[in-house]
Amino acid sequence: MPLDDLEPSREHPHVPGPSLWPVGFALGVVALLVGLVVNWAIVVAGAVIAVCFGFLWVHDLARGHGLTEAPAIGVYTPLAQAPSANGAGVLLLRTTADPAALESEASGVIHEVDRGLAVFGVEPLQTTLSRSMAQRRFTMLLLGLFAGVALLLAAVGVHGVL
Repeated sequence: MPLDDLEPSREHPHVPGPSLWPVGFALGVVALLVGLVVNWAIVVAGAVIAVCFGFLWVHDLARGHGLTEAPAIGVYTPLAQAPSANGAGVLLLRTTADPAALESEASGVIHEVDRGLAVFGVEPLQTTLSRSMAQRRFTMLLLGLFAGVALLLAAVGVHGVL
């Protein structure tokens, strides 16, 4: 066996990105230890928090990416089977008329070119954009709602002190 194989690799090891799971795990352990002195209910709460955050931390490390990133593609299909995977095969039409009325006309033109092509997912671009932004819109709505509640509670607290 060559001596070079026994030397450690000079490449940098893979280090996972920053995560809040260890912080939650540490808080759960602290709550568990404080609960041993104070109250058994705090012990139970600390144990539950530590187990949950520990499981999520290990799961995140095993998965290899954070919760906000999309998972890696698991199935690779030939382009002939999934023509719209890279944007090819997507047809955008601009019209001043009703988009629903243009659907049958566009389908007819596509079938004249190739009878075997399937026409599906026909919808106005505004609907597609609205659906793609729905999660962000909902998150911002909740953020605004909670900010308003926090502002209201702060105002009530200041009024109570005065």
